[in-house]
Amino acid sequence: MSLIFHKPLEILVVCLLFPFMAGAQSSNQQKSQPAPSPRYLILETTKVSTMQKELGDAAHAGYRVVAGIGRTILILERVAEPRGNYEYLLVEAIQQPINEAGAKGFRVPPALVSDKIEGLLMEKAPDSNGQYQYLLLRLPSLQTELTEAGHQGYAVIGMTSELGYLDGYVLNPVVLMEKRSEAPNESAAPATEAEAHSGQDYLVLSGEGRLSLANAGNPFYARLNASVAEGYRVLDGPDSEVVLILQKPARVEAPVQSNVLFATRGAEPMEKILNEAGAKGFRLLPRTFGSLEHNGFPHGFLASSGRALYGVVEKHPDSNARYQYVVLATSRISTMQKELNQAADKGFGVAVMVLSEWTTRSDLPDFEYVVVLAKTVTE
Repeated sequence: MSLIFHKPLEILVVCLLFPFMAGAQSSNQQKSQPAPSPRYLILETTKVSTMQKELGDAAHAGYRVVAGIGRTILILERVAEPRGNYEYLLVEAIQQPINEAGAKGFRVPPALVSDKIEGLLMEKAPDSNGQYQYLLLRLPSLQTELTEAGHQGYAVIGMTSELGYLDGYVLNPVVLMEKRSEAPNESAAPATEAEAHSGQDYLVLSGEGRLSLANAGNPFYARLNASVAEGYRVLDGPDSEVVLILQKPARVEAPVQSNVLFATRGAEPMEKILNEAGAKGFRLLPRTFGSLEHNGFPHGFLASSGRALYGVVEKHPDSNARYQYVVLATSRISTMQKELNQAADKGFGVAVMVLSEWTTRSDLPDFEYVVVLAKTVTE
């Protein structure tokens, strides 16, 4: 009799315990699952070798560089559907090493040409066999060389600056141009942004140094508006001097409307101005966004030394899109990465990153990183 009762009892105990054991295993599996990777990741180091290694690790984890300041601070975004890993190479901003890397399929992403020519980041996309050639153009014959190179198939992909001396230290513009050539046995690839601009006429507009940009009646505005009316579009500008490069398509479409925006030092005023413009259909051109030293501005534009954020927005007459913006500013990278991902959760994407530097009243240097995020709102 005892054998008859023991077997059902054993089976009953096992059946009762199984759900709890399974639940415990499921709970442990949930706890052991790693947290999802953030959409945005920031890398910061002044050591080239360290940045090269960290870039490789991040690319292997499925990230791609989308913005940055030189080769010391980079914003990476997780690739949604990766076809493979991107490759990166840090090079000196000298024409020969840039072209040597270009012959191996690396190219300079236009969004990563920063305001000072201290070094460049070059990228090679998965399955890319393209080859690239580069030119670095400088003053005083910038306008002439731009036109000649454009007719040779080169296209502007970025404008930076280098330190010079003329009755004091100044930052002189340097224009980076690119031409793509197909590698042997390579099938035709989709045109890059630079190729879309190649063979077109370019125009250089200079604000004659640190002029009073607060005055909308300044001749700089008149030249800009007249050029846009002739079919030119703003293409690029460094974030340290008021110099703009405009390009004219071979076939002029309906002229766009361009405006230059300004704000005092700080993210909130610029965010307000950008959103007011975005609500009217104006889109920020990321390659024109920057910070300008406003020391000595006439008409009492700002009383103390510092940096003013500025950028160019444009509106297409046949577009009904509206735009929203978030402008973040902080000197702490950890804070920036957290706020970037919070904005990403609301549908915003990184448009541009710049460094804003200024001198305090005590003649002490200060700075902050400024990132603009944007999203399109269709009606």
